[in-house]
Amino acid sequence: MAVILSAHAVRLLQIKEALEREQLPGAKKISCRTFLTKDEFIVLWFAVQNKKSKRRPPPKTIPSLSWAYTSIAKLGGWSDSKRIGRASWKTLWKGWLRLQDRLEGYELSKISTNL
Repeated sequence: MAVILSAHAVRLLQIKEALEREQLPGAKKISCRTFLTKDEFIVLWFAVQNKKSKRRPPPKTIPSLSWAYTSIAKLGGWSDSKRIGRASWKTLWKGWLRLQDRLEGYELSKISTNL
């Protein structure tokens, strides 16, 4: 199980470290598509939208890595109550697993529409 989940852990570590580099003075903004596939981005976009508001399509310009980080953390239950802007590893892991569950459902729905 550790071997299977280690790939996910490495991707989360890459996202967290790239975000820290992005926040350095003079660093360029990194696109979230650098670390997320197109399907992951689309599922994440729809997963974090407010349920009360009308669903908006994904934007033409791809959001930054900072948006992806906070969106994954929000899926894990993060609310930034301490206003430090950083989620714990446990929260990121929960958000990432929820994203992967939704991604599986999205991919299954694509397969079933092609049948």
